[in-house]
Amino acid sequence: MTTMTSEICRNCGTPLKENAKFCTSCGSPRQTSEKELPSSFSVKPRRWLPWILVVSGLLLLIVIIVLVTIRDKRPDAGKTTAVSEQKGSMFSASQTLPEPKPTTKIIEPAPTKPPVDLEGSEGFNEEGLKKAQEGKFAEGAELFTKAIKANPNNAKAWNNLGLAMRKLGKIDEAVKAYRQAIQAQPDFALAYKNLGIALEQAGDKNGAAQAYNKYCQLDPSAPDRATVQQRAEQLKR
Repeated sequence: MTTMTSEICRNCGTPLKENAKFCTSCGSPRQTSEKELPSSFSVKPRRWLPWILVVSGLLLLIVIIVLVTIRDKRPDAGKTTAVSEQKGSMFSASQTLPEPKPTTKIIEPAPTKPPVDLEGSEGFNEEGLKKAQEGKFAEGAELFTKAIKANPNNAKAWNNLGLAMRKLGKIDEAVKAYRQAIQAQPDFALAYKNLGIALEQAGDKNGAAQAYNKYCQLDPSAPDRATVQQRAEQLKR
Protein backbone atom coordinates (compact mmCIF):
# COMPACT_ATOMS: atom_id res chain seq x y z
CA MET A 1 0.00 0.00 0.00
CA THR A 2 1.44 3.32 -1.11
CA THR A 3 1.57 6.16 1.34
CA MET A 4 0.12 9.41 0.04
CA THR A 5 2.28 12.38 0.65
CA SER A 6 1.28 15.98 0.68
CA GLU A 7 4.67 17.43 -0.02
CA ILE A 8 8.35 16.67 -0.71
CA CYS A 9 11.54 17.54 1.11
CA ARG A 10 12.88 20.81 -0.10
CA ASN A 11 16.41 19.71 0.70
CA CYS A 12 16.70 16.37 -1.10
CA GLY A 13 13.37 16.09 -2.91
CA THR A 14 12.26 12.90 -1.11
CA PRO A 15 8.50 12.61 -0.65
CA LEU A 16 7.56 13.18 2.97
CA LYS A 17 5.16 10.99 4.78
CA GLU A 18 1.97 12.43 6.10
CA ASN A 19 2.43 13.94 9.53
CA ALA A 20 6.20 13.26 9.40
CA LYS A 21 8.30 15.89 11.08
CA PHE A 22 11.66 14.82 9.51
CA CYS A 23 12.76 13.61 6.09
CA THR A 24 13.53 9.90 6.14
CA SER A 25 16.37 10.32 3.64
CA CYS A 26 18.35 13.37 4.77
CA GLY A 27 16.85 14.01 8.16
CA SER A 28 15.98 17.60 7.41
CA PRO A 29 13.13 18.94 9.49
CA ARG A 30 9.86 19.55 7.80
CA GLN A 31 9.26 23.23 7.14
CA THR A 32 5.98 24.05 8.75
CA SER A 33 6.30 27.89 8.64
CA GLU A 34 4.96 28.10 5.12
CA LYS A 35 1.51 27.23 4.00
CA GLU A 36 1.28 23.73 2.68
CA LEU A 37 0.29 23.39 -0.88
CA PRO A 38 -1.32 20.40 -2.48
CA SER A 39 0.94 18.29 -4.65
CA SER A 40 -1.33 18.89 -7.63
CA PHE A 41 -0.80 22.67 -7.41
CA SER A 42 0.76 24.36 -10.53
CA VAL A 43 1.19 27.96 -11.59
CA LYS A 44 -1.31 28.87 -14.28
CA PRO A 45 -0.16 31.19 -17.18
CA ARG A 46 -1.33 34.84 -17.04
CA ARG A 47 -3.78 34.87 -19.95
CA TRP A 48 -5.06 38.42 -19.15
CA LEU A 49 -1.76 40.12 -20.08
CA PRO A 50 -2.32 40.18 -23.91
CA TRP A 51 -5.76 41.72 -23.40
CA ILE A 52 -4.25 44.54 -21.35
CA LEU A 53 -1.76 45.28 -24.16
CA VAL A 54 -4.52 45.30 -26.80
CA VAL A 55 -6.74 47.62 -24.75
CA SER A 56 -3.80 49.96 -24.07
CA GLY A 57 -3.00 50.14 -27.80
CA LEU A 58 -6.63 50.94 -28.64
CA LEU A 59 -6.73 53.73 -26.03
CA LEU A 60 -3.49 55.21 -27.39
CA LEU A 61 -4.90 55.14 -30.95
CA ILE A 62 -8.09 56.88 -29.82
CA VAL A 63 -6.08 59.61 -28.05
CA ILE A 64 -4.01 60.23 -31.22
CA ILE A 65 -7.17 60.48 -33.38
CA VAL A 66 -8.74 62.98 -30.96
CA LEU A 67 -5.61 65.18 -30.95
CA VAL A 68 -5.42 65.24 -34.76
CA THR A 69 -9.12 66.15 -35.00
CA ILE A 70 -8.71 69.04 -32.56
CA ARG A 71 -5.71 70.34 -34.48
CA ASP A 72 -7.58 70.26 -37.84
CA LYS A 73 -10.45 72.27 -36.35
CA ARG A 74 -8.21 75.24 -35.42
CA PRO A 75 -8.70 78.50 -37.51
CA ASP A 76 -5.16 78.37 -38.96
CA ALA A 77 -5.27 74.68 -39.89
CA GLY A 78 -6.64 75.06 -43.42
CA LYS A 79 -4.78 78.23 -44.43
CA THR A 80 -1.84 76.40 -46.06
CA THR A 81 -4.16 74.04 -47.96
CA ALA A 82 -6.27 76.91 -49.26
CA VAL A 83 -3.21 78.69 -50.59
CA SER A 84 -1.85 75.60 -52.36
CA GLU A 85 -5.18 74.77 -54.01
CA GLN A 86 -5.71 78.24 -55.47
CA LYS A 87 -2.78 78.19 -57.88
CA GLY A 88 -4.30 80.76 -60.20
CA SER A 89 -5.00 83.33 -57.51
CA MET A 90 -2.61 85.76 -55.88
CA PHE A 91 -4.56 85.66 -52.59
CA SER A 92 -5.57 82.75 -50.37
CA ALA A 93 -9.10 82.06 -49.22
CA SER A 94 -8.33 83.50 -45.80
CA GLN A 95 -7.19 86.81 -47.29
CA THR A 96 -9.36 89.67 -48.51
CA LEU A 97 -8.51 92.54 -50.83
CA PRO A 98 -8.18 95.91 -49.11
CA GLU A 99 -10.94 98.35 -49.85
CA PRO A 100 -9.81 101.25 -52.06
CA LYS A 101 -9.42 104.49 -50.20
CA PRO A 102 -11.51 107.38 -51.52
CA THR A 103 -9.40 109.87 -53.36
CA THR A 104 -9.85 113.52 -52.64
CA LYS A 105 -9.59 115.72 -55.69
CA ILE A 106 -7.74 118.91 -55.00
CA ILE A 107 -9.35 121.82 -56.78
CA GLU A 108 -6.80 124.44 -57.59
CA PRO A 109 -8.03 128.00 -57.73
CA ALA A 110 -8.23 129.51 -61.20
CA PRO A 111 -5.50 132.00 -61.93
CA THR A 112 -6.69 135.49 -61.34
CA LYS A 113 -6.08 138.13 -63.97
CA PRO A 114 -4.28 141.26 -62.85
CA PRO A 115 -6.57 144.22 -62.40
CA VAL A 116 -6.87 146.50 -65.45
CA ASP A 117 -5.95 150.14 -64.94
CA LEU A 118 -7.37 151.90 -68.01
CA GLU A 119 -6.55 155.40 -66.83
CA GLY A 120 -3.02 154.50 -65.83
CA SER A 121 -2.47 152.68 -69.14
CA GLU A 122 -3.48 155.75 -71.15
CA GLY A 123 -1.24 157.96 -69.00
CA PHE A 124 1.84 155.79 -69.65
CA ASN A 125 1.02 155.68 -73.37
CA GLU A 126 0.84 159.48 -73.61
CA GLU A 127 4.14 159.88 -71.81
CA GLY A 128 5.72 157.31 -74.12
CA LEU A 129 4.55 159.24 -77.21
CA LYS A 130 6.21 162.38 -75.89
CA LYS A 131 9.49 160.53 -75.45
CA ALA A 132 9.21 159.00 -78.94
CA GLN A 133 8.62 162.46 -80.48
CA GLU A 134 11.78 163.61 -78.75
CA GLY A 135 13.67 160.70 -80.32
CA LYS A 136 14.04 158.89 -76.98
CA PHE A 137 12.67 155.59 -78.26
CA ALA A 138 14.22 153.44 -75.50
CA GLU A 139 12.51 155.50 -72.78
CA GLY A 140 9.33 155.51 -74.83
CA ALA A 141 9.46 151.70 -75.13
CA GLU A 142 9.65 151.41 -71.33
CA LEU A 143 6.59 153.62 -70.90
CA PHE A 144 4.64 151.73 -73.60
CA THR A 145 5.49 148.47 -71.77
CA LYS A 146 4.09 149.91 -68.52
CA ALA A 147 0.95 150.94 -70.37
CA ILE A 148 0.52 147.37 -71.68
CA LYS A 149 0.99 145.88 -68.18
CA ALA A 150 -1.72 148.19 -66.86
CA ASN A 151 -4.04 147.17 -69.73
CA PRO A 152 -2.97 144.21 -71.94
CA ASN A 153 -5.73 145.11 -74.44
CA ASN A 154 -4.43 148.62 -75.11
CA ALA A 155 -3.99 148.29 -78.90
CA LYS A 156 -2.52 151.82 -79.24
CA ALA A 157 0.21 151.06 -76.70
CA TRP A 158 1.09 147.83 -78.59
CA ASN A 159 1.26 149.74 -81.89
CA ASN A 160 3.46 152.46 -80.36
CA LEU A 161 5.73 149.81 -78.82
CA GLY A 162 6.15 148.30 -82.29
CA LEU A 163 7.13 151.72 -83.64
CA ALA A 164 9.73 152.17 -80.87
CA MET A 165 11.17 148.66 -81.44
CA ARG A 166 11.42 149.30 -85.19
CA LYS A 167 13.24 152.60 -84.61
CA LEU A 168 15.64 150.76 -82.28
CA GLY A 169 16.35 148.20 -85.00
CA LYS A 170 14.53 145.35 -83.25
CA ILE A 171 12.40 144.29 -86.23
CA ASP A 172 11.29 140.90 -84.90
CA GLU A 173 10.06 142.46 -81.64
CA ALA A 174 8.32 145.16 -83.66
CA VAL A 175 6.46 142.53 -85.72
CA LYS A 176 5.30 140.79 -82.51
CA ALA A 177 4.07 144.08 -81.05
CA TYR A 178 2.08 144.94 -84.19
CA ARG A 179 0.48 141.49 -84.22
CA GLN A 180 -0.51 141.94 -80.57
CA ALA A 181 -2.12 145.27 -81.45
CA ILE A 182 -4.15 143.58 -84.21
CA GLN A 183 -5.16 140.78 -81.83
CA ALA A 184 -6.38 143.32 -79.27
CA GLN A 185 -8.24 145.28 -81.97
CA PRO A 186 -8.79 143.32 -85.23
CA ASP A 187 -10.03 146.42 -87.18
CA PHE A 188 -6.98 148.54 -86.26
CA ALA A 189 -6.05 149.66 -89.82
CA LEU A 190 -2.90 151.63 -88.87
CA ALA A 191 -1.43 148.58 -87.14
CA TYR A 192 -1.72 146.61 -90.43
CA LYS A 193 0.21 149.32 -92.35
CA ASN A 194 2.94 149.42 -89.70
CA LEU A 195 3.07 145.60 -89.72
CA GLY A 196 3.56 145.71 -93.50
CA ILE A 197 6.47 148.12 -93.11
CA ALA A 198 8.14 145.88 -90.48
CA LEU A 199 7.60 142.72 -92.54
CA GLU A 200 9.05 144.41 -95.62
CA GLN A 201 12.14 145.36 -93.59
CA ALA A 202 12.36 141.76 -92.38
CA GLY A 203 12.34 140.52 -96.01
CA ASP A 204 8.83 139.03 -95.96
CA LYS A 205 7.45 140.64 -99.16
CA ASN A 206 4.38 138.44 -99.41
CA GLY A 207 3.43 139.08 -95.77
CA ALA A 208 4.01 142.80 -96.22
CA ALA A 209 1.77 142.90 -99.30
CA GLN A 210 -1.05 141.15 -97.44
CA ALA A 211 -0.76 143.60 -94.54
CA TYR A 212 -0.85 146.59 -96.91
CA ASN A 213 -3.95 145.25 -98.67
CA LYS A 214 -5.67 144.72 -95.30
CA TYR A 215 -4.89 148.32 -94.39
CA CYS A 216 -6.49 149.60 -97.61
CA GLN A 217 -9.52 147.36 -97.04
CA LEU A 218 -10.11 148.59 -93.47
CA ASP A 219 -9.51 152.29 -94.27
CA PRO A 220 -10.52 152.93 -97.91
CA SER A 221 -10.60 156.69 -97.32
CA ALA A 222 -7.03 156.89 -96.03
CA PRO A 223 -4.98 159.72 -97.71
CA ASP A 224 -2.13 157.30 -98.55
CA ARG A 225 -4.37 154.43 -99.66
CA ALA A 226 -3.31 154.62 -103.31
CA THR A 227 0.38 154.73 -102.44
CA VAL A 228 0.09 151.76 -100.08
CA GLN A 229 -1.95 149.78 -102.63
CA GLN A 230 0.66 150.43 -105.30
CA ARG A 231 3.42 149.25 -102.98
CA ALA A 232 1.53 146.03 -102.25
CA GLU A 233 1.27 145.31 -106.02
CA GLN A 234 4.98 145.94 -106.45
CA LEU A 235 5.86 143.45 -103.72
CA LYS A 236 3.78 140.75 -105.42
CA ARG A 237 5.78 140.95 -108.66
